[in-house]
Amino acid sequence: MTIDFKALLDQYATPTNLVAANFGLEREGQRVTPTGQLATTAFPAVFNYPGSPIQRDFAETQLELVTSITTSAEAAITALQNLQTTVQRVLAPNELIWPLSMPPALPRAANQIPIARLADPLAVRYRQQLAKVYGRRRQMLSGVHLNIELAPQLLVELFQHQTEFAVWQDFKNAAYFKIARNYLHYRWLITYLFGATPVSEAHFFTTTDHPQEPVRSLRNSRYGYTNATQVQVSYGSLTRYLADLRTAVATGQLSAVKEFYGHIRLRGGHQMTDLAKTGVQYLELRHLDLNPLAPVGITIEQLKFMQLFLLLMLTLPEAESAELWVASGTARNQATALTRPWSMPVRLTEGTDLLAMLAQIVDRFQLTQCRSAVRQAQRQLKHPEQTLAAQWWQLIQPAGQTAAALQVARHYQA
Repeated sequence: MTIDFKALLDQYATPTNLVAANFGLEREGQRVTPTGQLATTAFPAVFNYPGSPIQRDFAETQLELVTSITTSAEAAITALQNLQTTVQRVLAPNELIWPLSMPPALPRAANQIPIARLADPLAVRYRQQLAKVYGRRRQMLSGVHLNIELAPQLLVELFQHQTEFAVWQDFKNAAYFKIARNYLHYRWLITYLFGATPVSEAHFFTTTDHPQEPVRSLRNSRYGYTNATQVQVSYGSLTRYLADLRTAVATGQLSAVKEFYGHIRLRGGHQMTDLAKTGVQYLELRHLDLNPLAPVGITIEQLKFMQLFLLLMLTLPEAESAELWVASGTARNQATALTRPWSMPVRLTEGTDLLAMLAQIVDRFQLTQCRSAVRQAQRQLKHPEQTLAAQWWQLIQPAGQTAAALQVARHYQA
């Protein structure tokens, strides 16, 4: 069933309900020594309690900071900053939070990368299985996940003025899957603007099969953290999405539903399996590299841009089936990730059109708080040297990436 979300938004959206989204952030980062090696200290015991917002991800050294739900981009950044400050106060003397998605120099022997020492044996076994399937080195990649729910009052208003769906949750599912498909198709633009992993440090790669020159985003390329190619999950509908996830687990392609590492995950509750009961409640965007030029790995401007971009994705037509539309987006994103940081985007015209549509939304609804984020993206599209990857590449030239990352980490800790 198709629905003209653009016509609904044009008629019933308001400046208030367009921007009243709910935000949650998850920021990962490695604990390192003053010389840029993985920390050898244990995860701070003070955070070892159920429901702690400060956790470990794969490794004992890999922090994961999880904010509560907030109602603005500003509040989300503040919440993440508060968690980071809390962590920094209890870290071992001189210990730092590595500001990059690519890990610091890793041990030469992979078994020296410490899996998180958790109390739950099932959680430890799950991480051991991940290490076996993907390798410990790839597990050390970090990022920032954006959990976002469109303004409930916006979706309710749209639902009340359409006739295609009689059931509220069916309408809501359709809206979020529409956004997901288009986001995955056009995500190359996000990688172009916000990719920030041009090079790796020692012992991340163990063969010569990797780029020999800087790229825009190693993490978003085939060298990053992805499922095996045979894992195919449809974004055509909630029914197909859940069926494909269950099949992948039943056939051993995934050890659990949570092992699906799509750049977007549809979420309904704490566990992905809650979707069957709750329907889609929000989106989890997983492919954002940490921004090394931001104290918490992401900026308010990035969040506002992402929110606006998702609204645009709700309105755009799709030219192919869900599977082909997403697959072509994957190929485009991979190609963008492996371009040089200073190169012009291959899809300059498409990017120009997308940003022009974002600017039109800003102007029509007088979303002045989003205008600077869109204008900055327009400049970066025409001037690739202003993108995050290019800026970071220039910053690391004098002394190398490790020295630059440590200098940044010390600055953010001050």
